[in-house]
Amino acid sequence: MPNLKSPTGDRRRARKAAGRGKWRAHADARGFTLLELLIALAILSIGLTVLLAAFSRGLERGRSDQAEAAARALASSLLSQTMVEPDAAIGETGGASNGYVWRVRLEPYGTADDQEAWHGLAASVSVTVMWRQSHRSRQITLTSLRLLAQGDS
Repeated sequence: MPNLKSPTGDRRRARKAAGRGKWRAHADARGFTLLELLIALAILSIGLTVLLAAFSRGLERGRSDQAEAAARALASSLLSQTMVEPDAAIGETGGASNGYVWRVRLEPYGTADDQEAWHGLAASVSVTVMWRQSHRSRQITLTSLRLLAQGDS
């Protein structure tokens, strides 16, 4: 009796039988292995960690700059107020506002001979604003000079 089976059918069955129950890589197979995916995810996570750390530092620096700008504005305002205050006298005052603690100090400026030569009493005006940020104490000090009337000391 002649063989009615085609030669290509026998080859297909032989290939199926040989590959049954095994993981085989075909030459035309597409995709990534599990190891390649894990390495790609590890690289991606490291990159994202670095990127988020940079953004976090940027945001912290922005908050720091904002707090410092507010402290400078408060110190400038207090200095301006002290410079035009008609009844300012030698001494120290202070207070607190919105998380900032401030101190204004007026001290005599110059020697006794200088004080006699000037038509008024020269005073050094010093404004210090302090605040806490990121578990650190920060402060800003602005200083200027002012003439007081002789009777104001």
